Amino acid sequence: MQDMGARPSMQTRFVTAVSEIARNAVVHGGGGMLDVFRFAGDRMIGVAVTDMGPGIEDLDEAFTDGFTTLSGSMGRGLGGARRLARQIEVDSILGKGTTVRLVGQTQLRP
Repeated sequence: MQDMGARPSMQTRFVTAVSEIARNAVVHGGGGMLDVFRFAGDRMIGVAVTDMGPGIEDLDEAFTDGFTTLSGSMGRGLGGARRLARQIEVDSILGKGTTVRLVGQTQLRP
């Protein structure tokens, strides 16, 4: 993102969001794949994280701060990522897995 003109604060916000989602894929989904995309002609970067875990039963509840299926967790993963990324989209199928797509802006638009 730095070579795309992103400010350090924007880089930190997006990397933190991606880290939260990747951690969820490892902890809840048993691992997965992470793909990074650069949007041609745009100042955006995208990341898709896919796992083959149990899926998310209630997305609205999962986006609520404090919700967690693990004791001792702060429950800030999806809700925090939503605040840090420019855009977030989640597809989840119970028993089959979850894909979370994040978009980050690399610099302010003119």
